[in-house]
Parts: sequence; structure tokens; C-alpha cells
Amino acid sequence: GALGGDLPNGLTTEVWWSPHHPFKSSLTGESAKDLCDAWTKATSKEWLQPLGYKHAGYEIAADALRRAGTLEKEALRKAIADTDLNTIVGHIKFNKENYSRTPLVGGQWVKGQRFPWDLKIVYNKEHPNIPMTGNVFPIK
Repeated sequence: GALGGDLPNGLTTEVWWSPHHPFKSSLTGESAKDLCDAWTKATSKEWLQPLGYKHAGYEIAADALRRAGTLEKEALRKAIADTDLNTIVGHIKFNKENYSRTPLVGGQWVKGQRFPWDLKIVYNKEHPNIPMTGNVFPIK
């Protein structure tokens, strides 16, 4: 990694998606954990937060194409704007500014077992449906 030794231990970060998020794919029915496990099996690499959002993009596209029923630009634009879909990253419903909020929790990096570092969820007050997987600790 870019940071050597124990420097990353205890660093905090926002967590926008993880294998612990309680959402499922509207395309495959896979849970967040299932998707992460499949990624690791296929690549021998640890999951990454963007994985869920890449997958959700395909969910949104497939849903919009199905609802539009055509490849005509305006019908597709309207179908995307009207998205109201439960995805692997949570519920997606775009507002009039064309964005949708997804859950954000707090994380902290700790020494890992399978991979060098694990991202633990240490704060979930606004989204208690996303389980905490660790307790925050001070950096030493």
C-alpha cells in the first residue's frame, strides 16, 4: 500500500458502501456481501466501495431501459429521472436536482486477517440498519 507499516491503523473515513450494507441487487438478488465475495473469488482482491456503485449503475440502466420500452432519448431520460428503485447501494430516487442520497456511515481502518487492512463500520447513528462492525479507537 501507499502507507507503510502501521500508519493506516486507526485512520477514519466515510463509508458509502460495504459488504455489511443490508441491500440487495434488483438485477441478481445478490446481497452486498454476496457481491463482495464474488469479486474477491474472481480477482483474489479485497472489495472496494465503488464496486457497489458500479453494480447499482447497471441496475438503474436496466430498470430505466425496461420502463422506457424504447431506445428513444427523451423516453430514456424520463425513465432515468423517474427512477424509484431499491438497489445494492440502497434506495435510488432522483430529486429535481437529479441526485439521490444514499446512506453514509463512519469507518475506521484496522489490521486485517485475510488482507492487510479491514474497514470497520464504527458509526451508524443516522443509518442504524447498517450494522457496526467495530468500535472507534484513538490513533496512537
